[in-house]
Amino acid sequence: MRQRVAEDRSSGEAAREITGLEQKGRAGIFTMPREGETLVPVTPDSFRSISPIWSPDGKFIYFQSDRGGTWNIWRIAIDEETGELRGVPRPIQTPAGNSLLGSVTSDGKKVVFMTTWLATTLLKVPIDAVNGRVTGKPIRIWSTNTLDI
Repeated sequence: MRQRVAEDRSSGEAAREITGLEQKGRAGIFTMPREGETLVPVTPDSFRSISPIWSPDGKFIYFQSDRGGTWNIWRIAIDEETGELRGVPRPIQTPAGNSLLGSVTSDGKKVVFMTTWLATTLLKVPIDAVNGRVTGKPIRIWSTNTLDI
């Protein structure tokens, strides 16, 4: 049984869409042509992967996954036209554990994420869009911990 676990998100003008689906108790990410033909798996493994977002240039898909032991942000290189993977999933090393993906900025240089350690905190951090590495300090956008604001 397939169950949708994320909103369909398109890559702007491109011919493919991405979606998160649950099959046999595993949440995975798939792409498909806009015409709605065959699903192409992006995360064909045993880990749970959800909330896919295209990078602004269409070269990567960012997503949340438990593949590192806790929920964190990952990305994978992909051919936007065919759905063919161009590498393996790589972690985005955030300065916090259990990071949940919120958004990727329109220039592809920052990701917005939440962490749920002792309080829920929404952070923004600059990244190197080519290498997927954090390049600066996180900026707190919002927090449930009023002592931190």
